Amino acid sequence: MNIAPVLLKEYPQLNDAQKAIIGHRDGPLLVIAGPGSGKTFSLVLRALNLFLLRETLPRELVICTFTDIDYWAVDWDFQNDTFMQGWVTYRTRKDRTLGLTSDPHTYEKPGKYRILVKVVDIFGNDTSQAFDVEVK
Repeated sequence: MNIAPVLLKEYPQLNDAQKAIIGHRDGPLLVIAGPGSGKTFSLVLRALNLFLLRETLPRELVICTFTDIDYWAVDWDFQNDTFMQGWVTYRTRKDRTLGLTSDPHTYEKPGKYRILVKVVDIFGNDTSQAFDVEVK
C-alpha cells in the first residue's frame, strides 16, 4: 500500500479500510459498504493519490460511483464460466431498500474457492469482483 505522505498528513482521520482503498494499486476495486461510510470520499482520495504518485494523468482516469444499486448477488464457487447466483438481493418498486449483508454460507468441503460478487446499478451497468478464499 503506497499513499502520498501529503494525504496522510492532511487526512489523519483515515481508517484502515479507507487507507486500503486509497492505496490500492492492482487494477479495479469493488467497494461495498453502507451509506455514509466514506466510499466516495475514499474514491476521490484514491484518484488524487494516483495523481500525486505520478501513476496516472487526469485524462487517463474515469471515476464511477453507483449510488443507486438495484441488485447484487454472490456466486460462492465461481468456476470462471457461468455466474451461478447462490445468494441475491434486489430492490422492487414497492420496497426500495437493499440488503447490504448476504446470508451466511457454509462450504461442505475444505479447499480453495473463488467468490464472485456482481453488482448492477439502476441503469443496468454491472460490475463484478472475484475473491479467492481457502476453507480449512
